[in-house]
Amino acid sequence: MDADLARVEESDEEIADTWQDILDLSADIAEPRGPSCSSREIVVIQVSAR
Repeated sequence: MDADLARVEESDEEIADTWQDILDLSADIAEPRGPSCSSREIVVIQVSAR
């Protein structure tokens, strides 16, 4: 039982890390840091990547 519980907790941490990566990436997209990168350019890159 304890091993199963430990596995679930580990998996939850991985999911949380993945979500944090997604949120960080979303923040980068919403607020581009580089002066030469406009939000319109980022949208075009996102759409063409699909």
